[in-house]
Amino acid sequence: MSFHIRPAVESDIPFILHGNIVVDEKSHYQAPDALSVERLKRDIFSDNPRAFIDVAELNEGELGAFVFYSYCYYASEGEGIWVTNLYIDPLARKTGLGGALMEHLKSKFPTCSGIYGAIAEKIH
Repeated sequence: MSFHIRPAVESDIPFILHGNIVVDEKSHYQAPDALSVERLKRDIFSDNPRAFIDVAELNEGELGAFVFYSYCYYASEGEGIWVTNLYIDPLARKTGLGGALMEHLKSKFPTCSGIYGAIAEKIH
């Protein structure tokens, strides 16, 4: 299966919202202020984004996964990337998209000290 990774655009919002809901449900996380179209437009798709989202398109331009991330800075190590959400559509699992998204971040930010994140619960 071939895929292409690119920065998310506003037309990707429905996929991003769906994936975020799925991840939150699986991790039993109850967000006090759920992600919304308005928040995405204000915080991600603006002139001064607070975080970033890259999406992976499958063969025909169908969305298969996304990674939601931001910069972080450690006094001892310097700049890093903090992954806040990684979603892979069930139909796109076991295709290598998760690893490809992480490799994409490593190549996009080659001078970063690392890619960091946390897992709330094992997701099957």
